[in-house]
Amino acid sequence: TQRTILLVLIMLIVIPLLSTEGLSMTPASAEYGADEVLQAFQAMLSDEGTRDSYEASLLRYIYYHNWFLGSVGCPRENAGCSFLSYSQVFWVGVAGADDMLAGNAQNASLRPMAVQRWNDIAETQDDLYNFGTMPREVVSMLGSPWDVECYIKGQRHLGIGLLAQQIPERVSTAIHCPTDLRLTEYDTFSARVITEESFKTLRFSFFFDLRPYTQEEASFNIIKTAFICVVLCVASLLFS
Repeated sequence: TQRTILLVLIMLIVIPLLSTEGLSMTPASAEYGADEVLQAFQAMLSDEGTRDSYEASLLRYIYYHNWFLGSVGCPRENAGCSFLSYSQVFWVGVAGADDMLAGNAQNASLRPMAVQRWNDIAETQDDLYNFGTMPREVVSMLGSPWDVECYIKGQRHLGIGLLAQQIPERVSTAIHCPTDLRLTEYDTFSARVITEESFKTLRFSFFFDLRPYTQEEASFNIIKTAFICVVLCVASLLFS
């Protein structure tokens, strides 16, 4: 009986390790988008690109991973949106060389009219994947200066938080910095097509809210634990 139970436990531990992760099949949109935003920003600074192009790139990233669709669903039936993912962006900022950080944050800030224009486009969008709109409070925050200072893993960041203000029926608890959450409740994405030296000088950091994923994972773990206990109890009774 003890050997049987031991074999069952070994099987339950080993089998998940012998499977591939579905998420590893393709790169994440969060990583690819971070590269696009940084390249558009650098092109703007070197006069090889325009502010309109940079702002469109950043707003496309933020709206593509729209946090506020996570609880209400997609705006169009039979179409995709960020609701279908477990995590969405909730904080955006820049990090890097401290003497250049304030200037980079100022340049990275979005113009209010650009944010409002993008929100208007999202409201009428009817594609296979739809961005969805942001609450007016968030539209206002997106067009504000990137002056929120947060220290993440010892690194100083300047940026804006989409959940920095309580919004009835949408945001119950204000989150000013990513570190207001537990380490397991958020993930960070930055550009990868960049040298290590450039990464230390300037990078955009996009923080994603993993709470829906961790909550569901915890629920499934409780169910699995209960199921294993039931199986082992039944097996023990049958073999005793």
